[in-house]
Amino acid sequence: KKMEGYSSRVQALAVSRNDQIIASGDDDGEFIAWHGETGESITQPIKTHSSQISLVDLSPDGSVLATGAYDGTVGFWCTKTWQMQGDPIESDHEESIRAVAVFPDKQRMITSSNDKTLCLWDLRTGVVLKKMEGHSKEVRTLAISRDGRMIASGDNNGEAIAWHGETGKSITHWQPIEAHANMIYSLDFSPDGMVLATATERNSTIIEWDSSTWQEVGHPWIAHTNSIINAIAIHPGGDLVVSASTDNYIRLWQLSHQRTIA
Repeated sequence: KKMEGYSSRVQALAVSRNDQIIASGDDDGEFIAWHGETGESITQPIKTHSSQISLVDLSPDGSVLATGAYDGTVGFWCTKTWQMQGDPIESDHEESIRAVAVFPDKQRMITSSNDKTLCLWDLRTGVVLKKMEGHSKEVRTLAISRDGRMIASGDNNGEAIAWHGETGKSITHWQPIEAHANMIYSLDFSPDGMVLATATERNSTIIEWDSSTWQEVGHPWIAHTNSIINAIAIHPGGDLVVSASTDNYIRLWQLSHQRTIA
């Protein structure tokens, strides 16, 4: 199904883990919610921000939608009523927000920005609990482990940092191998949190990391051809990884063998 309803470019997309809700945001600061099975719109375009929506994310149970924009504001929405919880909040970021992720407990959220920092938020009060520093370039992607104990962030310099989910303190950081000498576009934790997978702009590679040692596992995975891997996700079952690339292919991987199966 082709889903229409926007008057400008769609720049952000998220799907709830139960596949019931799709949320998307555009250049005019509007978002639309869609039914995950039928593709029919649940809402009309809702004006949220004064500038382009750069990111959207749904809580694991799909009850909370977070939106972030280039104007540096963040909005929180109840997906039962599609009412905003308060007004858009001015973030502590000095530049535009690049990524957002809601914790499984729906009490906290993490944002990242072009100002090279992350902010850990209390969703109940809209207060920033901690501003996290350590990246040398813009932080473009985030992931939270399923138990909420770890945060991972990747930047435009190919660096990734792991953070404690409660305190926001850095657990470890590493200078990526040559395959990640360029920006990290996407990353994701396995359901048990033992694996972090990162995908890079060039060389079309994915790297698997052991989160107990933060050492690379095996060799870089190479399947896409001369392209950017825009997104990766690890299946809730834990052994399948999907990657999407600018080569117009989606690849399915078996994590345990680090090989493509489709």
